[in-house]
Amino acid sequence: MGTHLAAKNEDNLWVAFRILKEALGATTYRESVRDILEPASNRDVPTSYRHLWKLRLAGILNLNLDRLASRAFALEHLGATDD
Repeated sequence: MGTHLAAKNEDNLWVAFRILKEALGATTYRESVRDILEPASNRDVPTSYRHLWKLRLAGILNLNLDRLASRAFALEHLGATDD
């Protein structure tokens, strides 16, 4: 079975991503993930993210994958505009 099929058929997503990372190498894997997530940096922040910050949360666990939570925080608390 090919590496990509092994990852696709893996039930545990953490293991699937580890399989892909090992097959691609750390640098290619990281750049591939960044390329896939890049379009989110130019999209409008979903209203639901902004509404979460209006709940006066102390924070949100953010894995820094899409940066939407961070951008929503800036919009709600720092008076930034979503350009």
